[in-house]
Amino acid sequence: MENIYELVTYEQTEFIIGVKYGRPNVRQHLHREMEIGLILEGEGRVTVGDRAAEGKPGDIWLANPWQSHEIRKKEQDARLVFLVLQVPSAFFSHTFP
Repeated sequence: MENIYELVTYEQTEFIIGVKYGRPNVRQHLHREMEIGLILEGEGRVTVGDRAAEGKPGDIWLANPWQSHEIRKKEQDARLVFLVLQVPSAFFSHTFP
């Protein structure tokens, strides 16, 4: 499967980027930030690397930098809403030099 690269830009690198998605599917992609996701509404299938799991509200996933991942809603007409936090490596540089 072809990797899709997601470009995330920001002026400073010492903070966390938070995005709330209400879209049906996020195709397989990767980026330089660590990603933490939380399903808020609906059900979906989360794939991180070569591991996949069914997800429901309250479930969390973690994708390391440059690790491919995707999320797809369980049913075509269903609603899927999730929160994504993308954490740049520089965020940890003060704690883990």
